[in-house]
Amino acid sequence: SNSTNIFHLFHGKVAIVDGVEIVDDYRSSPSTGDTAIQIVNNIIGIVENCRIYNKYAGIIVHAFLSIAKGNYVENTGIAGIMGAGLITTSWAYVPPGYDPGGISIVEDNICVDCGRIDEAIAIDFNADSTIPVVEAWGIIRNNLLITRNYSMWTSFQVVSASHVVIEGNKVYGSVQQPLIYIPTNKIPEYLVVRNNVFKVNLAGSSVKTSLYGKMVVAENNEFNINSSLNQNVYTHIEAITDYIVFRNNRVIISCPSGCYTFYMLSIMPQGNTDFYGVITDNYFDAPVNPNLYVPIIVYTDKLVNHYVWFMRNYVKSTTNSGRFLGLSGITNSVTYYAFIRDNIVLGTLQKAVIVWNDTGGQTTTAVLDTDVQVNLGGGGVIKYMKRSSGVATIPAGQTRVTVTHNLIATPTKFQITPLGQPPGKLWVENITSTSFDIVTDTAPASNLNVSWY
Repeated sequence: SNSTNIFHLFHGKVAIVDGVEIVDDYRSSPSTGDTAIQIVNNIIGIVENCRIYNKYAGIIVHAFLSIAKGNYVENTGIAGIMGAGLITTSWAYVPPGYDPGGISIVEDNICVDCGRIDEAIAIDFNADSTIPVVEAWGIIRNNLLITRNYSMWTSFQVVSASHVVIEGNKVYGSVQQPLIYIPTNKIPEYLVVRNNVFKVNLAGSSVKTSLYGKMVVAENNEFNINSSLNQNVYTHIEAITDYIVFRNNRVIISCPSGCYTFYMLSIMPQGNTDFYGVITDNYFDAPVNPNLYVPIIVYTDKLVNHYVWFMRNYVKSTTNSGRFLGLSGITNSVTYYAFIRDNIVLGTLQKAVIVWNDTGGQTTTAVLDTDVQVNLGGGGVIKYMKRSSGVATIPAGQTRVTVTHNLIATPTKFQITPLGQPPGKLWVENITSTSFDIVTDTAPASNLNVSWY
């Protein structure tokens, strides 16, 4: 009853705990440090097929190869299961011949009411030390997380792993804080988040999925977030990365009337190299409220080239008239090259992209290949890669009008169509890298509008 550290195995070569059941008697007031199974700084540590109830922490495995598989853990204050790798702290050391790090695999487990004041499942390669990101793999795969009597604080936490795979997990119930938490100073080299289902109720101030990594792939996930809390949420999914593929995901956000979700997906480049963002074939929906500022945004203060592909996405909101995609800078001379085509925009959202700069008097330039309208905020400048169009007016009594075409180079093909009966022939001349003239041989008696492409 309320015994601490039932299995506490230090500094061996191989430690295996298999088929053990551990039951404690507390429900809501766990003893700090009370861990059911803890393996520390072994070469191989395996915990499988165990059942653990009512402990401060369930399973913690610090080993070069850490495996926690097929376990059932119910009611923990902090980690239900932690795969921690080899670490260096004041109470542990790395075995001779090994560096900090390793491989941690947490898979096929069930956690019920785990991580009530911290993470439910964690991969942590540095614990409380100052070790930076180490060469280490963290895999969280095919786990089921459910809340029944309590909410969880964070479903998944990852610290100091260089390669991270979060795949095939299902999370149901109430969550207080991020669905995935990765510290901004511990960003991995590669992060793969694939085939997960999050169907959660917002029970705290922020539910934010941290997609942090130099390279991020997030695909085939469902982020279904519902909130009854009367509060605004700044960002639901945030990516900090140099390269991201975000495709085939479903993002569904519901919250009370009057509440704002500023961004469903916010992407911030790290700026280590040119940024590439591929955002394709996703479903974004705000079916019940909230007021959306801009559902998807790329937001940067980095002076690198930013290449964005935003294609074949479905974006819907019934309560907001904002633009569906934002390209913004927060420093001068930010440049985007963006391909924005074949997206479906429904509800009250404008089928438009907004380009702006949040710093007064400075500019964000977007060079676009787009089939939707572009709006400019403060400091926004537009150029077009391949094609541009508009309507120009030849004033009454005049024979020409000069048009700024906003292409990045001198155009080679034109199509002009009068939007009224022209008095004579129409043609273009004086073509340059910035403008061209529409000319008529007979001045119109009244203003003549001409569509140009």
